Amino acid sequence: MNFHSIEKPHFLALAIEDTHLTAQTAPDLKSELVRLSSSGHKNVVVDLQNVEFVDSSGLSALLVGNRLTQKSNGVFAITGVNAGVMKILQICQLDSVLNIIHNENEIEDFIIMSNIAQDLLDEEE
Repeated sequence: MNFHSIEKPHFLALAIEDTHLTAQTAPDLKSELVRLSSSGHKNVVVDLQNVEFVDSSGLSALLVGNRLTQKSNGVFAITGVNAGVMKILQICQLDSVLNIIHNENEIEDFIIMSNIAQDLLDEEE
C-alpha cells in the first residue's frame, strides 16, 4: 500500500495514495496504524481522498485505527471521503462510529475540541 504521513501540530495525517482499500492493502494500513499508536501518536487523521473503493477489510483497518486511538484517549478521524465510500460507510452504519470530517479546515479544530472534552472527562474521574 502506498501512503505518506505528515506530522501536524495536533495530529498525524496519513494520506492513502491507493485507489482501493481492500484485503490486499488493508493489512499494510493496519500495521501502520498499530506502529503509529505504539510510537505515541494518539491523534490520527486518515485522508481517503484518493480511495474510490473500500471493502470489509478496509473498513476493519479503519476500525482498528479508531479503537487504538480511543484506547490512548486520542482522536481518530477520516477525511476526503467520496460519495461511493460514504455510501458504504452509511450502509455499514460506520458513519455514526467513525469521525468523518468533510472540510480540511475543520480537522485541527475538531482534534483540539475533542482533546479538551477528553481532558474535562478525565478531570471528573
